[in-house]
Amino acid sequence: MPKHSDNSPNACLNRLTNERLSGCSQIQLNEKTAVVREELWPTAQLNILERKHQRVHNFNDDRPVIVVEYGNRKILVDGNHRVTRWITGAYQSQHRVLLISLLNEQSDS
Repeated sequence: MPKHSDNSPNACLNRLTNERLSGCSQIQLNEKTAVVREELWPTAQLNILERKHQRVHNFNDDRPVIVVEYGNRKILVDGNHRVTRWITGAYQSQHRVLLISLLNEQSDS
């Protein structure tokens, strides 16, 4: 969710990503440091994601979820409510995932 202090969508993405990576070095995601691809994942595959929480909102939202790959981790940056609803509801469908991978990654994981 964007905050007033986020001066761009990219600033919001970086803030959310670094919040989820707490304890790791800060990373900057942009067109020079990362590549973004869209994938379709079945509900069962969403279970591998590191989620910040497991709360649910019961409204339809078909936007893609945003996942950052960091080392061997797959961190859900946006879409916790949707993913929890899909998993707990045993949805049998494909879900759009924007997967962001760091280029020349240097992580300690």
